[in-house]
Amino acid sequence: MVRSVLYLRPRHDDHDALADFYRRYDVLATAVRAAGCRATELQVPLDGKGPALVTALWDDEAAYQGWLDHELRRVGREELLELLDGDVPEGALYRVEVAAAGPGFVPAGPENVQSGETAGEEV
Repeated sequence: MVRSVLYLRPRHDDHDALADFYRRYDVLATAVRAAGCRATELQVPLDGKGPALVTALWDDEAAYQGWLDHELRRVGREELLELLDGDVPEGALYRVEVAAAGPGFVPAGPENVQSGETAGEEV
């Protein structure tokens, strides 16, 4: 398995606008429905300053590449660019060497899980 890590710096630290974009375009649930994506999250800093973090867990590099080639990544791109300081950076990939999760682990709070199919699945 591999984990993708992407830092997005919202213009004027407007994390709410960035999160709204992700909700409106259903980015995370679409990624999970893509072949090979196990879980994904948009995380914002507690103090509201600095970059947001997008992480996802993929079966392998080919699954991640499939997401990079997915048509959704072109839809709304101009709108996303208006929300960011600079361009969309390239993400980094990490090989998962060791992992653990507790019983009933859900990768986000239940109120934030966008697809009922993903809630409660083991990661």
